[in-house]
Amino acid sequence: MKSLFLFLFVSAATRLLSQTIENVDFRAVGKTIVVSYDFLKRKDTTINIEVYFKSDKGEVITPKYLSGDLRNVHPGTSKQIIWDILKEGFYLSGRFLVEIKEKRAYRTSILGNQRWYAENLYAAKFRNGDEIPEAKTAEQWKQAILKQQPAWCYFNNDPSTEATYGKLYNSFALNDPRNITPEGWLIPTVAEWEQVYSLYGDMNIALNKLKSTKGWSPAMNKNSNGTNESGFSAYPNGYRNENGEFINTEGKIASFWCFDNDGSGNPSVHCMNGSQQETLIFIEEMGDAGEGHPIRLFSNEMTFTEVYMMGNVWMKENLNLFRFRNGDIIPEAKSAAEWKNAAARGTPAWCYYNNDSKNSAFGKLYNWYAVNDKRGLAPQGWHVASSEEWKSVKMVTYVNPSGNLQTVEQANEMDKINGNHLKSKTGWEPIYDPYRGKIDGNGQDTKGFSALPGGSRLPKEYDKYDYPGYNDLLFQGIGMLGAWWTSSEKNSNEVYIYIINWKLGLKLWSASKGWGYSVRCVKDK
Repeated sequence: MKSLFLFLFVSAATRLLSQTIENVDFRAVGKTIVVSYDFLKRKDTTINIEVYFKSDKGEVITPKYLSGDLRNVHPGTSKQIIWDILKEGFYLSGRFLVEIKEKRAYRTSILGNQRWYAENLYAAKFRNGDEIPEAKTAEQWKQAILKQQPAWCYFNNDPSTEATYGKLYNSFALNDPRNITPEGWLIPTVAEWEQVYSLYGDMNIALNKLKSTKGWSPAMNKNSNGTNESGFSAYPNGYRNENGEFINTEGKIASFWCFDNDGSGNPSVHCMNGSQQETLIFIEEMGDAGEGHPIRLFSNEMTFTEVYMMGNVWMKENLNLFRFRNGDIIPEAKSAAEWKNAAARGTPAWCYYNNDSKNSAFGKLYNWYAVNDKRGLAPQGWHVASSEEWKSVKMVTYVNPSGNLQTVEQANEMDKINGNHLKSKTGWEPIYDPYRGKIDGNGQDTKGFSALPGGSRLPKEYDKYDYPGYNDLLFQGIGMLGAWWTSSEKNSNEVYIYIINWKLGLKLWSASKGWGYSVRCVKDK
């Protein structure tokens, strides 16, 4: 390799970066180029870095095979970016400049326990650095559809619309294996959109807090703008149809690409409609692959409320995730047939009790095949509680003064006391005792564990005498039964679970793998 000269190039666009990036240096190490720098100021933020190399002949190289301190860089010294020029296939000779730029940072907002973009995606490259083709003309747009190739455009081919709408993408850009999303960010499913609305209870209250404070057309002579209290900034946008024509929704609709809940990767279009007297949402199932819509992303990193119990840190709520740890969608099974088929095939599935997202406060019901999937149901840093970890949450144990083993009656009484200590203070149905009448079914929640009665779902029809109260969709027991999978298998057909109800208290049980139960997680040590 001949002389290689690297120089920090600071343009008007990177003037802000020149105030934060210092002590830039480089060296050749084997078949790599190592650029080092210090990020010294702005301690309240992180930055993303882009690197370009420019030869003295005007050639611009955008490296693809970079590693090191590029994304979510925190302030500090001795940062490094490593370029694998051998893997890239370049042989550098001559004099070069290196241009380091701070990537434009997306605004974000916290909704529930997740971080969402507060603006639409404007990426022009896939995650690996490949360009996403721009389709300006109607013919270019139609050809991309015909060839099933990814494409993007500005609304009306006007770059000034990017600040409001972001870019419009066809569905082939969503499903491209090179990934349109930055590392750690995901395109939501229909259910993940619905979960956002459930944070606010009433749909109209939710959308009022999600919508931008301007841009929405008046409806029925009333202001349709939102308060944007959430910081989400949903702005009404136009879109592009399959013929390459731009459709102006005149401030009435905000549309976003999303995925179906079944894990198939089929695209849908999620729309917020502010043109009616009441604000509505609707889902265009199997959205036309040739349409162009904006994209909103959310982070797969989440925060959870924690409670310390007998040497372990537990999640305070039942698990309510739509995806495995690697980002793959867990299929939703709504109908009885879908649920039974998942049990018969041994494939993962989840549902809300009675398929009603209003029951999301109880978390989701998962079958064992979701719990045990190698992609990981528990988030990073957590695991599904084992039967031994569940056993450890018993706060009261019976000690017989004589040293003899406790009787069955004594053990059952201790189970009831332990269940009462763990049960939440709300959500449990009253208990009807033939001698004492109506009794409050809620618990004491002594340590803040807040065990909720999420009910269960059966893997098939059973005799009503053995399993009373289940409905045609195979649901049973909400408000009266809390049941949680453990990570401990009893045998090839059954898994240990822990249940709480008014009769048994906290009890170890077992169930077949096709049932649907809640899940609690414990933080890794």
